[in-house]
Amino acid sequence: MNKTNFTISEDKKSLIMERVFQASQHNLWRAYTEKELFEQWFAPQGWTVTTKKFDFTESGENIYVMKCEDKAQGEWYGQVSAGKNMSAKRNCVSYSKPLSKNTIIRLRYQRNYGQK
Repeated sequence: MNKTNFTISEDKKSLIMERVFQASQHNLWRAYTEKELFEQWFAPQGWTVTTKKFDFTESGENIYVMKCEDKAQGEWYGQVSAGKNMSAKRNCVSYSKPLSKNTIIRLRYQRNYGQK
């Protein structure tokens, strides 16, 4: 499993999560922007994800719902999380989480040259 690094800004208003994958930028983009691939990996273990609308264009929407199906996760069992894509430009995705006020998430895909 790839390690995820977390950095919190000084003003505590931004959280940066960074993860390196041994995959091409093209394949990472496909995993996020193709419905069938997105539904296979996006939810954490023990959760399912269902896309309600999937239009990954710059002005499109991606609306999804995640649900905890694992009774072993205790208080999380049966909980639901949702998200809505706000914009998708090549190598960058921004979306909001309607159930979490004032949360905007931006994903950027970049190449790490020279890394093995």
